[in-house]
Amino acid sequence: MRDQDGNKLNLPKLSREEAYEKSLAAIAEVESRIAEKKEQLEAQLDEKTERWIYLNDLAERIAEQNAN
Repeated sequence: MRDQDGNKLNLPKLSREEAYEKSLAAIAEVESRIAEKKEQLEAQLDEKTERWIYLNDLAERIAEQNAN
């Protein structure tokens, strides 16, 4: 494996088991970040949905008042 400049990287050789364990740890870390981001996005969606419902109800009430 080489770096951006084409120099050979001196990485320690890992056994298959060590490489597998490192891969599992990396996957778990990515899954954790994805779950955290999902929670943040769901909270934002909830806030925006509540705001939309409020504004939609308000628009309906205004339209009713203007119709009378």
